Amino acid sequence: VMERTENGENQVKVYKKRWCILTVVSLYGILLCIDFSCFGQINNVLAKLFDIQPWQVDWLNLVAPVVYIVMAIPISAVISFVQFRQLTIIYLAIFTVGLILVLLGVSITRGFPCAIIGQVCIGFSALFNFAGIPLTASIWFPSNEVALAVAVQLLSRGFGQVVGSTVSPYLVHVNQSVEQNRLHMMMFFGALASAAFLLTVFGFVFVENRPPSTASFAQQNVTDPISSFTVKGALKEFKEILTNRTVAPVLLAGCMCYVVIVFYTVLLSSILHKSFPSTRNINTLSGRLVMLAWALSTISSLVAGPIIIKTRAYKLLLLINVFGMVLSCACVLLFFIFQNIFLLYIGMAALGLFDGFVVTSVLELLAEVIYPKPMTHVTQLFLSGTAIMQLVYITVNRAILTNVGAIEANILTFAFILLLITKTSYARTEMNESNESANL
Repeated sequence: VMERTENGENQVKVYKKRWCILTVVSLYGILLCIDFSCFGQINNVLAKLFDIQPWQVDWLNLVAPVVYIVMAIPISAVISFVQFRQLTIIYLAIFTVGLILVLLGVSITRGFPCAIIGQVCIGFSALFNFAGIPLTASIWFPSNEVALAVAVQLLSRGFGQVVGSTVSPYLVHVNQSVEQNRLHMMMFFGALASAAFLLTVFGFVFVENRPPSTASFAQQNVTDPISSFTVKGALKEFKEILTNRTVAPVLLAGCMCYVVIVFYTVLLSSILHKSFPSTRNINTLSGRLVMLAWALSTISSLVAGPIIIKTRAYKLLLLINVFGMVLSCACVLLFFIFQNIFLLYIGMAALGLFDGFVVTSVLELLAEVIYPKPMTHVTQLFLSGTAIMQLVYITVNRAILTNVGAIEANILTFAFILLLITKTSYARTEMNESNESANL
């Protein structure tokens, strides 16, 4: 398929292979998020399986944020010297190794350290992949399909979160013996590792650095990042972004809001077990609620873009959805006070709807604020920020849950989100403004 210039001359081509490549990276996103979302709902079962404490199980989710915080900038430098095919094969191969190590970990009683190392590998894989999301779209797809390519990759991640949080409570539960649960976890991670291995082989065979001719006119003038990248230049750009008076509140809002849904993905089952120790099927209920939140978050993130573009009410939409996050957290708190399950369903559904919208709004705002600096800097900053907040939310609230109570473990998260609707500057600078910047 060819694009044409105004004179009718063929200048760029698009190739059917782009859909194969998009399929590979999207399937990877599904497998990755199945892994990330499967542990929290079965925390108590895994604690018995590994013969460890519940707070230690949390680190199957927390090692990845540690990797993001420590390695985001070094890996961004490495990525600048790696071409698309190499990058794809690297994160697929590391992911496969990580899943094999987790599989080995769940197969033995004292296999928790092996599983942790596997999750570290998966964290590295995810970090490399975050750079691949915009590259897949920009290198292989024409300008009118870039948004679609990005949306499909994000949709695959949401689908993976839904599958992981739903399936794991049905595979393993407290009514089965430890050995039965171990066998089911081995089957689960065996299937994930096998699928990841096949994706790696497929990627090695079919993925190329770029199409024979560029997929869009913009790509014809792209500067080679390998020749233009310097560590000093990158650090200078990060410093300029972080010292921008507009970036901090917007970045903070996005990180604090996004991590709420991750917090409940990891800890909701434990919180419910603490409040209702004699209730059966808590893990299944938790998985269903987390599935609902991620499904609605995925849908809202997809519809947020067109709404933002049409209304251009950037600050208003962000504030409305942050306020919605406050209400959703309040509903969850009220559930523990009145013990009405309807409130919990309402709270988790609202959490998913507003969370997806907030994240999309924040990324759009940041992209405009830092223009014309690279969009990859936005994803790196957002990834590091969410990693820090994830560590704070989960480790602090796990300690509160263990030593104080379930209601109190929800209050800190509610208080953090409540701070975001105080008088805060959520400004957006129009990148095409020629005179003074316009805050919308």
